[in-house]
Amino acid sequence: MQNAEMEVPLFTPLEAATVSSVLEECLNRLAIIGFIIPANVDPRWDDSFKTIDETYGVSDEPEIIFREDMGLLPIVPTKAEKLQRERNYVYEVLKKVLHEIRNHRTFDSLQKEVDNIAKKLEGERNLEESAQMWLSQAEQLREQLESDKKANEEDRKNTINLAQESDARVDHAIFINNGKLGYAEKWAKARLEQLELKLNLQNKDMLNKLSEYSKEYNAEQAISAEIHTYLEADIKKKEEQIDMWTKKYNEELVERQEEIDELKELINEQKLEIAEMQALMDERQKFIDECIAEKNILKEEEKLNKAATVIQSTWRGYMVRKQLGKYKGLWKQLKKQKRITEEKQKKITKKKQKKLR
Repeated sequence: MQNAEMEVPLFTPLEAATVSSVLEECLNRLAIIGFIIPANVDPRWDDSFKTIDETYGVSDEPEIIFREDMGLLPIVPTKAEKLQRERNYVYEVLKKVLHEIRNHRTFDSLQKEVDNIAKKLEGERNLEESAQMWLSQAEQLREQLESDKKANEEDRKNTINLAQESDARVDHAIFINNGKLGYAEKWAKARLEQLELKLNLQNKDMLNKLSEYSKEYNAEQAISAEIHTYLEADIKKKEEQIDMWTKKYNEELVERQEEIDELKELINEQKLEIAEMQALMDERQKFIDECIAEKNILKEEEKLNKAATVIQSTWRGYMVRKQLGKYKGLWKQLKKQKRITEEKQKKITKKKQKKLR
């Protein structure tokens, strides 16, 4: 394995040419030998590497029985065929090696072929060992089958003996039972007579009971007829009452329907009146809203007038106090008027005093 895994150096061109010429000579000789061997090359020969299962195995359940029909080669070829196949195998291998040496100056295919041969030999050896083991197992199974066969033979003899003994016992039982059979027949006959007597008595009892039941049935039939008559009369009465109440119901239904129609008309009239009153109320409410709006406007105007008056009086007082505008020198005039008024008042007072004197 180490030699197979080692990297093989390439041939030099001279070595490759030398080996190629030798291989060509070998191929020519092999081709000539192929014509000499009295066997043709079979196109079904496949000498590529295959495992043991691929080489010797077939499908688990072949539909075709014969190897020739399955396209398989014969198991034992002739000497000429074997020689021709081996020559063909060597020819193909050397042909591949020649091609590889010419193009790549290596012989890896030859090494691979040698490895495949070693694997195949090892597989065949393992297959032979397995075959030996299977043969030993088959021999053991054959011996076990022989022992089982002998044991089964003894069991068969024992079974035959038991069957013969059983036949003898059956014959003895038949002889004994024949004596008991007459007694059993007499006992069965007496039992039958007793049962017939018992059945006759039961039959009489049943007839008596049937007569009583017939009388009871007739009485019940009479009672049933009376009840039927009563129920028919009662049903007729109930039907008359139903007709009366139905008629009364229909009359009251008509009256109630008329009352309902009158009430509907009254409701419609009242709805119209309510609609008119609602329209009038809306109109009056609109007028009231307008009046309230005007009143609010007047109140606002009055408030504005009062505010304007207050503002004017305040401003006038300010101008008077500060003697601004047309009120400039007002205090002097007022003092002068006051003095004049006081003088006039004094004069008037003096006159009054004089008059009083």
